[in-house]
Amino acid sequence: MSSRDHFSAFYGDRLESVYDCVDRIVLNGYCQACLTGGGMRSWWRCLEGCSDDNLDDTHLKRMAGRFGRRLRAWAKDNGVPVIWCQKGERKDEKARDYRPQDPGPEGIFVIFVNKVPTRLWQVRRFGQTGIELTKKKKPSYVYHYSFHILDAQWGHLVIKIGGHPPFPAQIALNGHEYVGMQAQEQGIALTKEKNCFTLIPGSSESAFSRVADSLRCRDAIGRLEKVCDRWIYFCLSFVLSSRDRERSGFIYQYWVYQLEYSRNLIFQRGAVMERLFNEVIDRNRSHLDLKKLSTIFGRKRRPYQSRRGKPPKQRIDLKTPVYSSTIFNLHFKRLAVKMYTKGERVLRIEAVAHHAKDLNCPRRILNFQTLVSRLKEILERFLNHLQCINVSYIDEATLDNLSRPSRLGKIRFGGIDLNKPRSRAVIQGVIRLASIPTGFRIGDLAQLVSGILRQKDYDVRKASYDLRKLRAKGLVAKIKGRAYLPTYQGLRTLVGLDTLRERVLKPILAQFTSSGQMKSADEPTALELHYQQIQRVVRALFSDLQLNTCS
Repeated sequence: MSSRDHFSAFYGDRLESVYDCVDRIVLNGYCQACLTGGGMRSWWRCLEGCSDDNLDDTHLKRMAGRFGRRLRAWAKDNGVPVIWCQKGERKDEKARDYRPQDPGPEGIFVIFVNKVPTRLWQVRRFGQTGIELTKKKKPSYVYHYSFHILDAQWGHLVIKIGGHPPFPAQIALNGHEYVGMQAQEQGIALTKEKNCFTLIPGSSESAFSRVADSLRCRDAIGRLEKVCDRWIYFCLSFVLSSRDRERSGFIYQYWVYQLEYSRNLIFQRGAVMERLFNEVIDRNRSHLDLKKLSTIFGRKRRPYQSRRGKPPKQRIDLKTPVYSSTIFNLHFKRLAVKMYTKGERVLRIEAVAHHAKDLNCPRRILNFQTLVSRLKEILERFLNHLQCINVSYIDEATLDNLSRPSRLGKIRFGGIDLNKPRSRAVIQGVIRLASIPTGFRIGDLAQLVSGILRQKDYDVRKASYDLRKLRAKGLVAKIKGRAYLPTYQGLRTLVGLDTLRERVLKPILAQFTSSGQMKSADEPTALELHYQQIQRVVRALFSDLQLNTCS
């Protein structure tokens, strides 16, 4: 399968196959008519026969209790377990113990119950006919029911419904489950390990590609609505029958809440994958300044912790949850990019929208294809950034023209002098900010460069001037609004310049002490051994040129 990013193309000879998949899909379901107080009152009138005499807190609570009683009675008759869950328990992990091993009939196989804080409608009456519906200021703990369902086309899906009117719902689906079920129906033999495919036969690659791409096409919207409508109204039938729904006009509409898009690289050998992944992490650790990057995605006045005491959302970190498993995370607000190994030979790269609102696109399910495209752009931009760090590039013309003046529009700017600390700090800042999914702003660059130089007087005005010089050289481009990102060739050049100075020239010259002896480590790494060999050659060269490094 062909890939559209430079990272996958560079390692194409080591890959067995590459496939993209829309991974996790979370939709929120609401009855739009019941989102306002007037709409809630109109719905109740239609439900009760043009009367709102019974519209009060007591009858709303009775409806919630009826939901729970009927659900438990149906579960007892059909042998479906109803499990109470405490706060913090992973329901998806517990559901694995109840999921039928053999492919059996469709339906609900387990129901989890827990209490979730929710703002409820409060009814206040005044006069003879006056009614006011308002949301309570403080949330109340309300029973929510999580229905774990097996579907013939989507596999395992979860529908979570609040037991109190207007019954807000959340639907969670898995794209890998859908692709696996569709491939099995078409007779495509796949090897699946947990939530990824580890072996795709070469003769079935084209057919599998069509199945995986079906979640990114326009027809996916109809499939999503169909499976949601099929099961959500069945779950709602415990409190509202089909006649009650039709009479009151209770119809769910869906919004995209969370979305994951993954690119899976299946390597020919697992050892090659592990070595490559570790090299990528090491290179990113140096160029992205992994220990300090938690402070550069901030606002003008950003506390280290949020008001609730949680760490900031903008960060890059490494996690090792289990033995020989490392996760490389890049967070920016509620968007994230992750890279980690899956199984023995699969390297997965994910673009995650923890809240689809940050994708700057309407969240209605009709815009599902556009939201997926936005995540795909973020994923490919991140992979291209990794490739720029892995394989940087400097040509002779770039070094010659870097210090020469250039023009941006009608304005003439000076060249870039790498001997100045300010120019080097700006280059390092642009490299670190290149991974922001939505692009960085001038304020972000000013804050980061000010920290590198340890100069408080480096403000937005100076950062704007330095950024224009990079734009005049074609190294940085303006993408949208006031956001900037380095170009692909520009980022390769910036990384090459930073690597040449910071990791080649500077370490070699810095190893010479005043006595003229090289420093030695007890257990030198492979990189240090290369430095020592180069230092011997450079020492002989300095001796021939009569160049003394000691004062």
